[in-house]
Amino acid sequence: MKLEVRPMLKEEIPDVLDYFLNAPKSYLRKMGVEPTLLPKREEWRDTIWRDMERADEAREFFYLAWIQGGELIGHTNINKIRYEEDAFMHLHVWPEILRRKGMGTKLVKLSLPLYFNKFKLKRLYCEPNALNEPPNKTLVKAGFEFLGTEQKIPGYINFLQQVNKYVIKKEAIRNHLKL
Repeated sequence: MKLEVRPMLKEEIPDVLDYFLNAPKSYLRKMGVEPTLLPKREEWRDTIWRDMERADEAREFFYLAWIQGGELIGHTNINKIRYEEDAFMHLHVWPEILRRKGMGTKLVKLSLPLYFNKFKLKRLYCEPNALNEPPNKTLVKAGFEFLGTEQKIPGYINFLQQVNKYVIKKEAIRNHLKL
């Protein structure tokens, strides 16, 4: 089936929230998410919606929809955006049945030009939980460079954990992705 990536629509943000808020606690913790730190639905939605109204140079985060055969099956987003510099990426295939099939790698590769072009990035980082094997494999297959492992709290919904830090630079993908 055909895979597509496009900016997420405002009315699709509740699907992202459902993914997190309805996920089993064990799954969230495997990703490095502490369920008790998730914001309340309305507060989280409103924060994202407000940010969607900002100019690209002022965005805190940006979401892309991952679509297979016309159906929304996941998302990727960036945060800690420093326009014309760098950002941090997150990746999520929602249905468990679609995970670990190589689809994430294809979707990440399709997402990279959108991030690099829209925010004029030089580098894109990703810091998955070191014990969460699927995203770590996906990043390597998508061309990210492994920088090392460190213990940290990577974001406001995370607990202290070992993360693997990866980077992909604009120069490394310019010809391949036509940036």
